[in-house]
Formats: sequence, C-alpha cells, structure tokens
Amino acid sequence: MLDFSFCDLKDVKDLLKTPARQGKVRVIPHEANSHQDQGQGQGGGNPGGLPESGPPSGTKAGNANKDLSENEEDEEDTGQSLAIAGVEDDTAATPAKGKKKKQDGSDETDDEETLVVQYYTSNVKLSNNLLADCSHLISQLKTVVVEACQKITILDLSFNQIPAVPNEITELVNLHVVYLHANAIKEIDEVNKLKPLKFLYAISLNGNPIENRKNYRFHVLWLLPKLKTLDFTSFSKRDRETVKVYEKFFKPGQAAQPKSHVSDYR
Repeated sequence: MLDFSFCDLKDVKDLLKTPARQGKVRVIPHEANSHQDQGQGQGGGNPGGLPESGPPSGTKAGNANKDLSENEEDEEDTGQSLAIAGVEDDTAATPAKGKKKKQDGSDETDDEETLVVQYYTSNVKLSNNLLADCSHLISQLKTVVVEACQKITILDLSFNQIPAVPNEITELVNLHVVYLHANAIKEIDEVNKLKPLKFLYAISLNGNPIENRKNYRFHVLWLLPKLKTLDFTSFSKRDRETVKVYEKFFKPGQAAQPKSHVSDYR
C-alpha cells in the first residue's frame, strides 16, 4: 500500500514533495545519472569515455590521477543527497535537496524539496486530506507510482473535498475499487466517468450530496450494471430486478429531474 492519508495534502502536486506514510520505494538516482552523463561527455568519442591522452590505468601516475579525480568528485558531492540505483525500502522516502542544471549548463539551486523516488504499489490511499481539485491526479500518480496505469487496482480518495470524479481516471485500466465517500460530489452523472473501467466492481459514494438523490442506489447500478458493491453493501438479485423496473418507469436516460419531482420506488 502507498499511504498518503492524513498528510494535509491540498493539491495533487504535493505528492511530489511529500513523503508517504507507508510505501515500497524505488529510488531514482537523479544526481547519479547527472554524474554519469558528465563522465560520458568528457570521454569524447573514445569507447567507455576514456581520456585520449594520459598515463594508462595500473601505473603509479594513472592511479594517482584516479585518486585525485575521485577526491574531486567527493568534494563536489558534499552536502547533497545521492540516491543509489536499484535500492528498495519499505519505509517512507524523505525529500532531497540538490543542484540541477539550467539549459545553459550552469548550476541552479533547487529551493523546493522534491522527492527523487517512485513507489511500487497497486493500492493508493489519499484519504483524509484537503484535496479539492483532482483534475491532474492521474498525471501525478504516473510520476509517483511505477507503471501506475497498469498496476493501480485500488484508489482511495475518501474524506476530502472533491467535487467531481477525476476526468482521467479511466487511464487506470485495471482499477477494481474506488473509494469516494465523504466528499462533495453533487451530480449523479459524475458516475458516468467510471463506465469505461471494465474491471471495476466496487465504489463508495456515501457522504456525498448525491446520496440524497431519490433512487440513488438504483441509478448508480443502472449506470454501472457490472457493479457488485456500492457503499460497502452488495447488490442482491432483487436489486438488479428492481433496476429494470426503475429504468422502465422513471426513464433515467432522460434529463435528470429535480428531487422534489422524482418519486421514490420502494
């Protein structure tokens, strides 16, 4: 599980600079890659980036130059957080500061703390935060989670201030469960955004304004007929038969009617 709950997230972009409370980490060696690229550039056209002139390695002069080069690199790296490629950890990652290259090649100090990690997970928990705008949520998850679109199967957005289902949520093609309870979703048609998710079988919407809509439960099942569970309660065979009657008499495919004009089918 990748757990960002209770992290006071106000914007989905905060995922890039906030350490997760729990998650399996894949460290991305930004600065290590930078040193590697510089070493390759200095090598010119020679294979392996070896200098064109100078004493060969193995001689005293060659070893002395090698030691001097290593000392210089150590001095340059002082005070910076270097990530190690391939390192995995089950603890939360910590933000790292460092220098980055401008387009002209000069060094630029990175004032903001940013994470240099990705996470391995199929379960993303963003509950109990202050999220209101999730329009770029999926693009941020692609940055934070390894192979997010294929790997994520459970997404928890409960207990936030989200007014709408994220538009790009269908990019999470293997999504099975979505928790959206205790948010600010007012329009029942927001559920339509979940239709293309072929493997979705459980959602939660209780605690949203749409829960007060007449025939709310039947309408959601009508929109998502493959759904097995809504608000932590499974649909029965009778529920599915009732939806057929609901569709016939209340014609939910037409324009939505105000609550006061819709009869409640029992």
